[in-house]
Amino acid sequence: MKHFVWLLASGMTCFLPTVSADAAQAQATLLMWEEQEAGVAPYSSRMLVTENYLRSDDGHDDGDFILFDRQTQRIYSVSHEQRSVLVIEASQPPEMVPLQPPLQDSLQPDPEAPKIAGQSASHFQLSSGDQVCLQATVVPGLMPDVVAALREMQAVLAARQYRDLDKTPEDYRTPCFMANYIYAIDRHLQAGFPVLELRQDGWQRALLDFHSDQPVAAELFSVPKGYSEERLQ
Repeated sequence: MKHFVWLLASGMTCFLPTVSADAAQAQATLLMWEEQEAGVAPYSSRMLVTENYLRSDDGHDDGDFILFDRQTQRIYSVSHEQRSVLVIEASQPPEMVPLQPPLQDSLQPDPEAPKIAGQSASHFQLSSGDQVCLQATVVPGLMPDVVAALREMQAVLAARQYRDLDKTPEDYRTPCFMANYIYAIDRHLQAGFPVLELRQDGWQRALLDFHSDQPVAAELFSVPKGYSEERLQ
């Protein structure tokens, strides 16, 4: 984790959307991330979190987006090009069989990490057997409202993934896959807000900047009308 460049510590600021005075507004926590997947160049993403919603997109108001309704526990994946909405409903997964090898996690202070909003960071590690599945730099107590929204959405995704496990190629169902996407999908979030996440499969995400109480257009938290809809129950 020493290779990580702490952009937050450099005082970097991100693009902040402007909102017309005539448009309906909502107050949101705005977070900007840099993400990367195996074999893919780094890209930016944005997250907007309110009391009722979590929206994830590429930073453009008119782009495709994922919207999590915290009241109904539904996830909407919106594609403007296809004029379609995939709806993932909250569901109770079948009883999970114990994961083998058993999961182990650790949380240690990270003296090399700068303080974020005046709070110290810790290093979280999740392992299955002798394989490290996830490493994260977390800040205990930072943005608990955002952490709560993330955990709520992750619970819906984990239940869906477990119900659809038979559709996942068997070669992919490694202990780390099962840990990261189902059994321990929010384990690191229980330790604090993640400013850096590194998964065994090559995915990583780093926080670039964040702003609380940011005015944004309220329409960003609505699903377009007239789009075709597919529901996953």
